[in-house]
Amino acid sequence: MAELDPRAVQERWQRVQQLAQETEQAAIGRWSVAGLPGLLRLQRELWAAGDRAIAERLDRTDCFVACDRGCNWCCYLNVPIAGLEAQVIADWIGALPMAQRRLILERLAQTLGQLELINPGDRLGHKIPCAFLEPDGTCGIYPVRPAACRSHHSTCVADCQQGWETGQWPARSMPIDTQTFDLEAQNTGLQAACVALAIPLATGELHRALGRLLLD
Repeated sequence: MAELDPRAVQERWQRVQQLAQETEQAAIGRWSVAGLPGLLRLQRELWAAGDRAIAERLDRTDCFVACDRGCNWCCYLNVPIAGLEAQVIADWIGALPMAQRRLILERLAQTLGQLELINPGDRLGHKIPCAFLEPDGTCGIYPVRPAACRSHHSTCVADCQQGWETGQWPARSMPIDTQTFDLEAQNTGLQAACVALAIPLATGELHRALGRLLLD
């Protein structure tokens, strides 16, 4: 394993802090002009910017990404969400046709019931899929998937399959760490702004956060 450069680590940490602070200030400014709808748009903008940054990084490094439509070995992992991700997802689900929305809420309730019976760290071993995983292996909330899903990539499908089968997920070795940290830092900044503005947040594990917004 390559030895970490202390100076590079320090520079990255300073960049993360700066991005979080800049995003917090931008979010407070957006709130003063456009209220909560403005912050929800900002969350989508952060996702889109993160997608572009990661794609550009992958193009520059000519890195092979094994992930493809229908590949879903990682859709059994716990997914953390931050900022206003849960609210954006909940609003998107709420705008779906009634039959589709009812089906998603039923699956969400079922998955939450399964998760309540196990230790969170044992989920992969119990093979409990994401409530939004469709029968064809695609993501049912793909346009509004959280940052954790957007930044999770793999170079080897076989490694992911083995991780799913053994319950021991492989460590990632992708050249996008900086872009991933940037997106996480911006989400942290947005979340800090919401706390400062006393805006209620639903954060933590994906299903539990959405359960509080959609089922309680």
